[in-house]
Amino acid sequence: MGPFEIVFGGDMARGIPAGSWKLIDGTDPGFTLFDRLRVRGWQVPA
Repeated sequence: MGPFEIVFGGDMARGIPAGSWKLIDGTDPGFTLFDRLRVRGWQVPA
């Protein structure tokens, strides 16, 4: 998944049915995770 690391894959047996990810530590892709979500119309509180 490029510069992203999956934190939780949405397994309903282990939690809620949602996925979460973060930028891999030490990488600098030139954008933040919030920038990428905003491009798709998502607004996420920091």
